[in-house]
Amino acid sequence: MLLIAAVGGVILGSHSRDTPMKERSSERPGRRLVPLASPASCSRTGALGVLIRRSPLIVLLSLEIMLNGANLAADRLLAPLRAG
Repeated sequence: MLLIAAVGGVILGSHSRDTPMKERSSERPGRRLVPLASPASCSRTGALGVLIRRSPLIVLLSLEIMLNGANLAADRLLAPLRAG
């Protein structure tokens, strides 16, 4: 759910009112979603591990992978805010 909310925030926030219309038209819409491929794959891998395996250790490791994916997504989405 966090990843879906993060992707929605990127899509909705990609066109700010401060950016002139000429600059907005040259920006590709999927350009900001590319860095989210790795966190999405981490979340998908972790969810598969939770759903498929029964061992408590594997389930906990899969949950950790999912949390790492959320951390990567948050880091990559907040990086432009920290830079300037």
